Amino acid sequence: MRRSLIVFLALTVAVPVIWASPIPQGRNLGLGLIAGDPSGLSMKYWQGSVHAIQGSLAWSFLENGYLRANADYLWHEYELIEVEKGTLPLYYGPGVTLWAGRIRDGRSGANIGVRGVCGLEYIFKGAPFDIFLELAPTLDLAPATGLWLQGGLGARYYF
Repeated sequence: MRRSLIVFLALTVAVPVIWASPIPQGRNLGLGLIAGDPSGLSMKYWQGSVHAIQGSLAWSFLENGYLRANADYLWHEYELIEVEKGTLPLYYGPGVTLWAGRIRDGRSGANIGVRGVCGLEYIFKGAPFDIFLELAPTLDLAPATGLWLQGGLGARYYF
């Protein structure tokens, strides 16, 4: 009985710490905008203080323009850059991408690929906002191959 109580108390304390978002007031879902290539809507869902899922639905102005959707799984490193207020983690991770529209010679179509993302995110102390800068080398795989460099500057509000 005593052992069960100790395990229960340890989990009661540990689980909120493990799954705590770095955004104040435990807000996990952020929505905002990203400007760059592509430019559009950005979403981030924290799964604790280190891991997050990020996505975007955005328009690329390259070539003839096309719609691109991205989804990434991210890790955050907080110790690399220290700031006086807030936090500035480096983040990185793998992702998938899907685009549809007209490219190069005016062909219409869709393509799926993979990407790696790396960026910096400033998380404001005591406020439900972040700003970020990221780069993402992207490899389109099927039905055609191509190598792209995506990137942008963005901001999100957390709910």
